[in-house]
Amino acid sequence: MAMPTSIRLGHGEPAAGGRFNYTGTHRYLVKLPVHGQKPVFTTAEPAVVVLQALREACWNHHFDTYAYCFLPDCLLLIVRGKAETSNLKEFLREFRITSQKYLDPLLGRTAWSTKYLERVLRKTELSPDAARRIFGLPVQRGLAASPLEYPLQGSFVEKMTAFFGPPPRARKPGRSFKSHKARR
Repeated sequence: MAMPTSIRLGHGEPAAGGRFNYTGTHRYLVKLPVHGQKPVFTTAEPAVVVLQALREACWNHHFDTYAYCFLPDCLLLIVRGKAETSNLKEFLREFRITSQKYLDPLLGRTAWSTKYLERVLRKTELSPDAARRIFGLPVQRGLAASPLEYPLQGSFVEKMTAFFGPPPRARKPGRSFKSHKARR
C-alpha cells in the first residue's frame, strides 16, 4: 500500500516530511485543559489575567481570537492566523508561559496541563457555527441559562450578538400593551 509523501491541509504548505507545520492563515479550535482538571476559572479574576496574556500573544504572533470560552477546567479558543508567518505552536507556547506568570500569584500552582488539543477547522466549517458550539457548552454544563448570560466567554473580533442576535428587550415596568382600533 502506497503512503502519501505530503499532506495538504487548507492553503498552507506541508513542512519537511509531509507534516502540517501550523504556519499561515489557518483557523484552529484549541482546548487548553487545566492541570489536574482542578477548577480554575470559576470567577472572573483568573480569566481576566489570562485574557491579558492572550491579547499579548495575539499581538506578538499575528493571531485573531474569534472566540474564547472559559469553563472551570479548560479554555476553548477559536483562533486564526493573520499572516503567512503566524505559527500556532509558537503562539500557544508564549501564551501559556505568559498566562502562567500572571496566574502564579492567584493560584500558587501550575495552571495548564502539559498537553492541549487542537485541530484545523476545515474550509467548510463556518467560524460562527464553531463559536456557537463552544458558547453553548456553559449551558450544557448548567453554568448558565443561555450563552449570552455566561460572562466568561466572548470574542476579540466580534460582538456576542453577532453569534446569537440581540438579547430580547425588556418591557418597561408599569407599561402595558394597549389595543388600537383602526380609524375609519
